[in-house]
Amino acid sequence: MVKMPPTDQLVKKFERSIHVFVQLCEQAGPEWSGLFIRILRARALRSSLALSGFEVSVQDALAAVDNEDPIDCDKASFQALAGYQSAISFLLTRCKSSDFRFNKEALLAVQFMICEHEKGAHAGSFRIGARSSAIHSDDYSSGPDGGVHDTGRDKLLLDVSSDEPAIGRAARARHDILRLRPFSRGNGRVARCLHTAILSRHYGVDPAVVSIDEYIAQNAPYVRELFNLALIGHATAWFEYFVEAHARHMQRVLREATESARIHEKLLGLVATKGLPARGALALLQSIMGLDVRNSSYKNSADISINLASRDLKSLVDARLLVAKGDKRGRSYQVADDLLGYCREYRKVSRE
Repeated sequence: MVKMPPTDQLVKKFERSIHVFVQLCEQAGPEWSGLFIRILRARALRSSLALSGFEVSVQDALAAVDNEDPIDCDKASFQALAGYQSAISFLLTRCKSSDFRFNKEALLAVQFMICEHEKGAHAGSFRIGARSSAIHSDDYSSGPDGGVHDTGRDKLLLDVSSDEPAIGRAARARHDILRLRPFSRGNGRVARCLHTAILSRHYGVDPAVVSIDEYIAQNAPYVRELFNLALIGHATAWFEYFVEAHARHMQRVLREATESARIHEKLLGLVATKGLPARGALALLQSIMGLDVRNSSYKNSADISINLASRDLKSLVDARLLVAKGDKRGRSYQVADDLLGYCREYRKVSRE
C-alpha cells in the first residue's frame, strides 16, 4: 500500500471535520448553529483586524456582525470592522451564484468595502506609482511606473479559478496578493478575505467555519517568516503550513462546537424547569462562551423584537440565571455564579 503524503492526510482530516461540523449543526438546530457561527465570525473578524493593526474586542466584532452600534471602539476601528464584515458578506452572497468569478471587478469591490473610510487607500482602485514588493517570478511583472501590470492580476485570477485543490488555491491567492500588493492599502485584509471566500465557496459552508485568521494571528511572526522564504523561491513550506493550519483549526472548531452544543442541550432543560422559553438558553450560552449578552445581540440570536428580548433577559435575571451589569444603554448580562461551572468546562475545551 502506498503511504499517503502528510498533506493529503491533513486535507482529508480537514474535510472530515467540516463534514462532522455540518452534521452537528443539523442535529443541534439553527438556533444553536446561528449563535455559534456568529461568534466564530466575530472572533475571525477581530483577528483579521488585529493582523492589520486595529485593536478591537470580540464584543465589538459581534456588534459589527449584527450590524449594531459599537460598544467600546473608536470610529476608525469600527469602520474597519464594518468594512471587512461587508466584504465577507458580499463574497458570501455572490459565491452562491454559479456564474460568479473572482475577477478584477470582484477584487476591486472587496478592497473598496474594506478601505472605503481610510485616507489614502484609493478605495476601489489598483495602486499607481508604488513599487511592487519583491517579485521573483516570471509569471508576474511590475510596470514601468512601479505599478503592477494587468498580466500579474490576470495570472492571479487564473490561479484562483484553477483546478488546484481548494486549500492550495486559497493559500496561493493569499500569497500572490501579499506579494504583488496591488492596492495602496488593505492588501492583507483582501488576501485574507479572498482566502476564506475560496474555501467557503468550495465547501459550501459559512466563511467563519473555514477562516483561520484567529489561528494565524496567534502565529503571525512565523507566518511572516514563511512568506519571506516563499518570496525567494521556497514556497513549499508556505503551502504545507496552511494545510496544517486549516486541519488543526478545524479540529479546534469542532471540539468547541461539540462542547457548546452539549452545554446548550443542558441549558434547554434548565430554562424549561424555570418555566422560561427555550430561546433563553441562547443568552446563557453566549455568556458561557465568553461574551457579555446585550439586548441587541440576544435579539439577533433569538430572532425576536427588542422589547421581547428585554423581557426575556429580565426573566432570566429574576430566575437567577443571569446577572445584570450597568444601566440603560450600557447594560449587559453575564451568567450567574451557579452556572460558572459551564464556563470552566467550555474554556477548558477551547484552550486545548
